[in-house]
Amino acid sequence: MAGATADSLSPREAAQQIISRYVGQLLHGCGDSRCEEMMCASGRRNGSERPIRGYTARSARTIAITLASGPRPRSRLCPRYQPAGHPTKAGVEPPRDQSSLPQRLSDTNAIRGACGDPDGRYSLEHQERSTKDPQGPQDLERWRTMLENISSRDRSTDLEAEQTFALDVAKALFEGLQWFVGDTAAIKTYASDCARPASSDQYAPSCEVRGVAFQNRLQYEPAQELLHRTLAVVGQLTVSENEFVETLAPLLPRAGYWRPLVACLRHIFLRTWNGDVMLDGVASSAILLLEAIHRRCLETLNKATSTTTARLMNRALLGTSSTAARLDPLTVARSLRLPEAEGTTNLLRLSGPFTTVDKALWLRIFNQIRMSEAHGLAAANKNLHDEYERQVSAPDRRLQHLEEHYLFLNVSRSTALEDAFIQLWQRRKTELLRPLRVRMNEADDDAVGQDLGGVQIEFFNIVCRELFKEELQMFTSLESGYSYFRAGSLQSLYRFELCGVLFGLALHNGICLPVSLPMVFYHALLRDASCTDEGPRAIGDGLDFVFPLEANGLRLSVSHIKNSGDRLILHVVEATQIRHHAAYSSGNVTPAVDIKTMSDAWPGWRLVDATDRPIEITAEYRKHFVRMYLEHITYTFVQPQLKAFDAGFYSVIERSSLKMLSPQNLREILEGSTHLDIDELRRSTEYGHPYTGSKPYIRAFWKLVSSWPEEKQMKLVKFVTAAERIPAAGVGKLNFKIHPARGVQSRDLPSSSTCFGTLNLPYYENSEVMNDKLTQALELGVEGFGVA
Repeated sequence: MAGATADSLSPREAAQQIISRYVGQLLHGCGDSRCEEMMCASGRRNGSERPIRGYTARSARTIAITLASGPRPRSRLCPRYQPAGHPTKAGVEPPRDQSSLPQRLSDTNAIRGACGDPDGRYSLEHQERSTKDPQGPQDLERWRTMLENISSRDRSTDLEAEQTFALDVAKALFEGLQWFVGDTAAIKTYASDCARPASSDQYAPSCEVRGVAFQNRLQYEPAQELLHRTLAVVGQLTVSENEFVETLAPLLPRAGYWRPLVACLRHIFLRTWNGDVMLDGVASSAILLLEAIHRRCLETLNKATSTTTARLMNRALLGTSSTAARLDPLTVARSLRLPEAEGTTNLLRLSGPFTTVDKALWLRIFNQIRMSEAHGLAAANKNLHDEYERQVSAPDRRLQHLEEHYLFLNVSRSTALEDAFIQLWQRRKTELLRPLRVRMNEADDDAVGQDLGGVQIEFFNIVCRELFKEELQMFTSLESGYSYFRAGSLQSLYRFELCGVLFGLALHNGICLPVSLPMVFYHALLRDASCTDEGPRAIGDGLDFVFPLEANGLRLSVSHIKNSGDRLILHVVEATQIRHHAAYSSGNVTPAVDIKTMSDAWPGWRLVDATDRPIEITAEYRKHFVRMYLEHITYTFVQPQLKAFDAGFYSVIERSSLKMLSPQNLREILEGSTHLDIDELRRSTEYGHPYTGSKPYIRAFWKLVSSWPEEKQMKLVKFVTAAERIPAAGVGKLNFKIHPARGVQSRDLPSSSTCFGTLNLPYYENSEVMNDKLTQALELGVEGFGVA
């Protein structure tokens, strides 16, 4: 092979030759004092004035594979290197970092064979001979026999027979898993591996050998074929993947079996997945089983047992998967509008393979596509009118909205909420989808913010504070710190609809809102679009108990709730006025309440006297009563407000775009986070001349800010950007700049411009003065667009 030309080699032989040359030059070098190639040991020594540490054989293999798999595999080959006389030395290598997937792969026989070795132990030919059957033919034959018996069996529609069939399939999968794991002693290593922290590098040599052996077995084609056939049968089961995993779990005698199972499923998924969002066949079965295991791990995280294993399993499913990296974000965003074909699995609906950051990116791109379409339509209308302006008269004022490129809101800071409600009332959907631009100032104030993002953030901060005030009586604050719809609110329902429009505009324009809403809110909002099946049940489903309800100074006992067109009928068993209510704070007699006089007083409700006798609560119905009462207080009693909010929210947001989100995902995207990664903020900050990140003065600034508590660091972020929350994608998505303050003296305070996300930082003589000035600016700084 050494004398063969590149053209005469097969692709496999050519790849082996390139990788082998890279390993040789990284370990031994070419020996030429003129070499400048940094991927050659000689070039590294020639280019450094200090002694350098040589690569280990494992590191050389890892680097060689990375270079050979790149777009220009031969670009870093040293032309002076001669392989003769420089064999790759075999021997005991230092312990491997188990958290590094490239290092683990570089120790497999397939990779060692591609890199070459002197005694042929890890050559490709030896690999082919040694993997004819690593565990023995009888083990695979037993697995194959079990699959043949399962395939030849007549299927029954009976539930019990199907559960028995699923158990047999689970036994076949476990039989195959035992083959991949190896001997009984090996599983103890995997179990102890699961119990170790991910950063631990104290691994026994036996763990190294067995880990490599497991990776070798994954490459064994006959075993892969059997695993493929097993998962194909799993996909034909009528029981769900969650039920199948619960059937499989008792068969796994030790915790260490979960990690090899995940490795097998991920391996077969990546081999069979074609990169599309919609899955079918074996790829679908593998990823759905991974999703079921992921959910089971999340449930285990909430229990006292096996939490360490569950955390590591969760990290293995989420952190090391390359699924998201193989998806084009633009293609994913466009696919959110496509209908789902029957018998396929939508990869985006699964929570295991993707993080909230992945989904936030795809949702942002999807909304920007819709925004661009709305903006382009308005531009086309304007261009068409300009082209024919001589033949066509000026458009009627009622048609001017067709030519506006943006959704403009001109609000006063003191009445921002009411101004927004007035200007958003009955706006067309094509207008709501355009990019938002906000002009905010007082009536006697000349400072008008130029909206480049900062004004929008400040506008939503002010609006949210107004919305959640108790005196507005739209939301109520709970003891847990969350806010939720006020039951029986007397505010008109159109105001809740406009509130939904504001939330939709924030999500559409990528703005995080400084709100804290309970998870039940997001479950209800996603009940028709979520990737989960959780959510409130239909009204009227279940037994009729008496439930207490306090609202608008009344204490009601209600027994029955029914839909009646645009209103809900509330059957009231008993109604009394609350004694501590301001109007009746004195006296010993509780005034009587005539329900008929206030029948239509509550928006969205109609109050009537109950005629049916409610069911008495007994021990038999106790659990059912508690479940229904929780449902009523979280959903039913606020349904008119929630439905109005829902209508406004989805007038901006396309419902299909949220199918990939769980309630937790939507909460993290809409509310953001209060946790600040100061190092990420430092890396993403831009500077104005002459400031740079490497200047001693700027390094002193970041050293000072890093020493502050997180609450004070968040004040700095708000001072500069107006943002009170960190986006789900990270603080790097905020516009944060540091410019030198022009025309000021060292005794002046720093200022900021939230319109541009800019901190105007004067030059102070030392860190103590800088700290004092920044602290004063953060304490005295008010909301606005100019100097703090």
